[in-house]
Amino acid sequence: MSSWIIIYLCLFGAISAGGVWDDYRNQRQAWVLGCAIVSNLTVAYLFVAFWQPTLRIPLSFVAPLAFAASMCWEMFQVFEDIRTLRADPKLNEMKQPAIAIFIAVALLVICLPAFIVAGISAFKA
Repeated sequence: MSSWIIIYLCLFGAISAGGVWDDYRNQRQAWVLGCAIVSNLTVAYLFVAFWQPTLRIPLSFVAPLAFAASMCWEMFQVFEDIRTLRADPKLNEMKQPAIAIFIAVALLVICLPAFIVAGISAFKA
């Protein structure tokens, strides 16, 4: 793996950790935190397994299922975060769309490449 990939993986890890920390601060239930952590670790593992195919071998047919479950969880989290954002009384009507746009751009620019590479890795034969 090149140093750029490692830097990107660190950035993805920081964004993921920030999301888990935000869930913790919002006092989400323990199972929600656990699912978020497992989902982020699954994506990161499959991302690394793209360049290190021997890491994918132990997962065999479970890799696509784990990836699909992670993506379902991530979609649930996005909708839950948007719902929580809309219900936040501290944010006025002007700040809510700006924050939602920032989150969407961050997800597309930072997380989407990891999801794509992890998906390719998960469904490789």
